Amino acid sequence: MNSNTSSLYVGNLDKEMTTEMLFAFFAEYRILSINHPYDQITKRNKPFAFIQFADPHQAKKCLLEKNYNRIMRKPIRLMPVIQMSEIKKDANVFIKNIDKSLTSLDLLKIFKEMGEVVVLDLRTNDQG
Repeated sequence: MNSNTSSLYVGNLDKEMTTEMLFAFFAEYRILSINHPYDQITKRNKPFAFIQFADPHQAKKCLLEKNYNRIMRKPIRLMPVIQMSEIKKDANVFIKNIDKSLTSLDLLKIFKEMGEVVVLDLRTNDQG
């Protein structure tokens, strides 16, 4: 994680999640703001948010302690907010036909041994 990053992306939020619930869940950290966008038509919050921390150390601590913790039965995904220009386009890895029992957290542990994981997105289809 870039040591100057004081913002985190929070993904995989339950559709019933509110900004107030996010403030409560992350209350142990010094938070400046939470941007939890909502759908203009349905007026419901979107399944992601951005948290601005008081300093980069708070963001890193939160990332290490809360990534993949469950909120409302769903494991949240935390990632540093980075500019797309900072990501190497040739650094993507796509894997097919992995064991269905593997979770995002399992894959993160495996790939962290090889280097920094910026984004991990586990997708399945109707065949698993």
